Amino acid sequence: MMYKNLFVSACLLCLANTSSFAAQTEQAQQAPVVEDIIVIGANDEVAQVLQGMSLVVGKEFSSALLEDSEEWLWNHMRMRVLQIRKLQGSSPDSIVIELLVEALRSWKQVVLEGHDELTPPEIEIAIGLMGQSIDELELIKYEQRILNFYFEQGFRGAEVSAVDRGDYLAFVIYEGEQLTVADVRFEGNTFFNEGGAWAALHWGDDLHENLQQTEGIFSDDEFSADILVEDINTLIMLYRDYGFLDAEINCRLEEQEPSSGVVLVYEINEGSRYTIRSVQFKNSQGGSLMFEDDELGEISGLDVGQFYSSARLAVGSFGIQNKYGELGHPSGRRVLANGDKADNYFWVGGENGAGSPDVLCDLEEPVVDVVFTIQEGKVFRLRDVVLRGHLGTQDRVVRREIELEPGDEASEEIVNRSWRRLNGLGYFKDVNNNPAVDWRWQQVDSRPDLLDLVFDVQDKGYKTTLHFGASHSSETGIALLVRMTKSNVDMFDGADSFTDVFTDMQEGRAFHGAGQSLSVSAFPGTEFSSYSVSFTEPDLLGEHIDRLGLNVSANKNLRYVSSHTEGRNFFKLNLSRRFGRNFSVFGGPIFSNVDIYDIKANAPATVTNFAGSNPYTTLLLGARRNTVLDQFSPVDGSMASISVSQTGGYLGGDWDFIKSNLKMAKHFDLWEDSESHRWVLSLKGAVRKAWLQGDMSMLPYSESFFQGGQRTLRGFAFRGTNRDINGFAQPGSAAWNASVELGFPLFATRSRTATSMLENMRGSAFVDFGALGSDFGEMTSTRVSAGIAFQVRLPFMAQLPLSFIFAKPVRLEDNDATATFQLQMGSSF
Repeated sequence: MMYKNLFVSACLLCLANTSSFAAQTEQAQQAPVVEDIIVIGANDEVAQVLQGMSLVVGKEFSSALLEDSEEWLWNHMRMRVLQIRKLQGSSPDSIVIELLVEALRSWKQVVLEGHDELTPPEIEIAIGLMGQSIDELELIKYEQRILNFYFEQGFRGAEVSAVDRGDYLAFVIYEGEQLTVADVRFEGNTFFNEGGAWAALHWGDDLHENLQQTEGIFSDDEFSADILVEDINTLIMLYRDYGFLDAEINCRLEEQEPSSGVVLVYEINEGSRYTIRSVQFKNSQGGSLMFEDDELGEISGLDVGQFYSSARLAVGSFGIQNKYGELGHPSGRRVLANGDKADNYFWVGGENGAGSPDVLCDLEEPVVDVVFTIQEGKVFRLRDVVLRGHLGTQDRVVRREIELEPGDEASEEIVNRSWRRLNGLGYFKDVNNNPAVDWRWQQVDSRPDLLDLVFDVQDKGYKTTLHFGASHSSETGIALLVRMTKSNVDMFDGADSFTDVFTDMQEGRAFHGAGQSLSVSAFPGTEFSSYSVSFTEPDLLGEHIDRLGLNVSANKNLRYVSSHTEGRNFFKLNLSRRFGRNFSVFGGPIFSNVDIYDIKANAPATVTNFAGSNPYTTLLLGARRNTVLDQFSPVDGSMASISVSQTGGYLGGDWDFIKSNLKMAKHFDLWEDSESHRWVLSLKGAVRKAWLQGDMSMLPYSESFFQGGQRTLRGFAFRGTNRDINGFAQPGSAAWNASVELGFPLFATRSRTATSMLENMRGSAFVDFGALGSDFGEMTSTRVSAGIAFQVRLPFMAQLPLSFIFAKPVRLEDNDATATFQLQMGSSF
């Protein structure tokens, strides 16, 4: 009975719920109709309000449509709905909606007034005001945006006020005072220096130097937030190029009161410097490569454990490209090729094509994996060398610098070497005085296995350089230097008329284009002076590569020594023959006159016996081989030079003797530290000998050998050994000197384009030996000195390094003259 009652109750409950749902459904289907909409507070814009609202008179009422209408009123009419009333309509199924609204003041036209330093367009773009209407609630927002923008542009004390002009709104601006940068500082930097003296000398990468390469902010510049952001990005990219991939940089502004200056303090968090964990190589077309990974790794120069840098990757790519280029695989970036033909040419880069290799960073450790993708291409040969644009310069002058000839493999290594030589001539420049030599490969449609090599060169025309300088040396004293050099001369191609000489020379139509050079120099000094005129024809017979060169020079030298004054005039003809890149032979006649005067009392007999004018003729023959690339910082390689000269004899003249001179140097790379600083052991030596002939009983003082000074025995004065009791240097007919030197790095700077640091200062510890006499079996005692030297290479005269030498004789004789400090400009060997 109990279960029966429960069942009946459940049925009744279900029927009740069903009836309630039906009633609700019927009520929902019978929504009231909007009989009228009353808008209070819209003034004369009621019609526009009713037209834009989603809730419409005569349609059924909907809460969603009412919400849409409220939103539309705010967004488009700038009216806020303060109150909504629902009133009974004239019938039970109708309703009247009453809206109480408040309209805000708005302006369709907005102008900027009072600006002077900044323009309306840049202000409008910065604050986001692009022609739209604004209302009174937005005034504070736009005022603040204007103030913020002026602050970002370095203005302090700016003021902005909104003024209702009736038909339009004006933002009246008082700009205040624009800040200037009083100073730029860096905090947290340990890898780079800030600049200072090194920046003034342009020695390598420093933080100031890199900002100067952009539109960076510096002292006395106007402050700009936009440029500040660019500076931060520039510094971050600099650090990343050196392997600091997590570097973070912010800038703190420190205002200086009451001045308008601001100090920029760059706060640097360098992070860890990433190293290379692995180097991988893969074929872009699948399969194996021509070289094994170990061999490619050696070619690229990348080793596990090295610091990562963008320059290392660039050098690695270039090394791989050079290796393939040596084998005749031209690079695609040098050939205009599309479609299937592009597969014939080499490229190296990342998985997506030529460029930088892929660099995969570890998320846990500061290490990277480098992946080179290589398209090997195929071998090509050269059909022809095409020259374009070399106006004024003879075709042979350009071609003799290009080693490749038709039929050769298309070796890019040889082409690049030829390109460097053409650039090094200095003949070809653009209007901005920048080197203007370029080259490319050109496809030969009829022969898919051949390429043309195209060189584009722009002839600068007239090129004269003037050099002025001063120097001090313990051998030459204080001296001035004035030199004028005219390059790419053609001495046999004159102007059409005398009146047009200078115009034709300036425009490259006269005395121009044969690759000859003319130089005039003056070197007046307190202890040594020299004046010279020199003309050089580097390719006398038009043989291009292994060519015969001619040099004609006239010199006048004056040397003031303690025993006398020596004047030497000579005219020299020198022929030289090159064999490859490192070896050459040379020789020719020298017509000289030595005048010895102002002779002091008790001067050596070799001076007094040859007083006055002494004309003579010499024939010189010699050979030289040099594989040292950098004389300032030699790492390896060797130099050997030998010369023999016959004076007098069958050549005529007052003197009759033979002289020989042998020089040798060998450099051994001992070790290299993590920053590519080299420690180098150098062995150097020289041997000189003279043989008297005819009735000569002694070698003239001016032609004799001496010891002491920078080029023989450091620590001794110039010609300081073997001096007699009167202090005059005693000469010899035979001499030798040698040195053992350990070179080490002292100061180097970084360049983001170089894998190793650029050495600007090196030190060395040395021991010098030497002796002289009338013959090798009759030498005086061997002198020995030891010391240290500091060699400095300045950017503006890299070919003339300065050497500061501190040395002390270890073995000397009573009358020897010493010199603890010596200064030298240029290389001594």
